[in-house]
Amino acid sequence: MLRLARAFERLGEGTLTFVGDGPLRAQLEGRPGIVLGGRLPYDRIPAQVAAAHVVCQPSLIEPFGQATLEAMACGRSVVATRIGGPPEFVAPEAGVLVDPVDEDALVEALRAAAALPCPNPAARAAAAEHDVRRQAEKVEAILERAVRGRRA
Repeated sequence: MLRLARAFERLGEGTLTFVGDGPLRAQLEGRPGIVLGGRLPYDRIPAQVAAAHVVCQPSLIEPFGQATLEAMACGRSVVATRIGGPPEFVAPEAGVLVDPVDEDALVEALRAAAALPCPNPAARAAAAEHDVRRQAEKVEAILERAVRGRRA
């Protein structure tokens, strides 16, 4: 989070809103252009995403990237980690993948993602390919083929 805050400060424009709370709050408070939204009930998260131009989640560990995918489904461009799941679904026209420990890359990723359209139809289309219902249908089809193969 601190690396992202420093990268944002170097960018020098816009607003960076952190949603959630934790031990780094004191180190983030009072920084220009940074808003600390604190803990929010789940039902308020969609409004936060809708208010964003870019959703940034350069996680150090990201097995799948569900929050990134949800932001894309809302038509938001993303800055996401190259670690774990996001490289499977974040296309260049939908967002930017970064090494989460490379502050210079974060600055450039924020700049590039902010230049993408908002709402971003490419992000929405990429997310639709990974819709949970569609994924369940694919798994079901694989399982049905496996069952049919055993009966033969």
